[in-house]
Amino acid sequence: MNNKYSFQLCVLLIGLFAFNTHSLAAVTNPSWQSLTAEQKQVLGKLENKWSSLADTQKNKLIKGADHWLTATPSQREQLKNRMQKWRNASPSEKANLRNKFEQFKKLTPEQRQNMRSAFSNFKKLPADKKQQLKKRWQSLSPEQKKKIRKKLRQRRKGNGG
Repeated sequence: MNNKYSFQLCVLLIGLFAFNTHSLAAVTNPSWQSLTAEQKQVLGKLENKWSSLADTQKNKLIKGADHWLTATPSQREQLKNRMQKWRNASPSEKANLRNKFEQFKKLTPEQRQNMRSAFSNFKKLPADKKQQLKKRWQSLSPEQKKKIRKKLRQRRKGNGG
């Protein structure tokens, strides 16, 4: 892998794997020497900083490198695109995304899976339908959005609508 993308990938992978609901198998103070040759190649730009990183950060990076190594070319392209979007986001947009992630982590596993399924279904829609739904949602008032969210929660709980 080209080293110029290594560091960017690392940052991206940290963000992506923060969304993973499975806990990391924590390794106490994983050393640079304990990494595989492939992991070192992906994480190459971090070699000089490795000893100063926290164990949790190292473990996330290792898990991200492993994911990168097993990703298909199209998945790798998606990861690169997400990293580019993150780099281009404003500080307030990044703060908003971090806040939404914290809210997501507080959901039950079932609620997280429901959100993933809904997002997956949304991604499968034709582009014009997605755009139509986005515009429709954006045109709603905060009160209307709140009512819709409440109704959806009630439906998910089986209370009707």
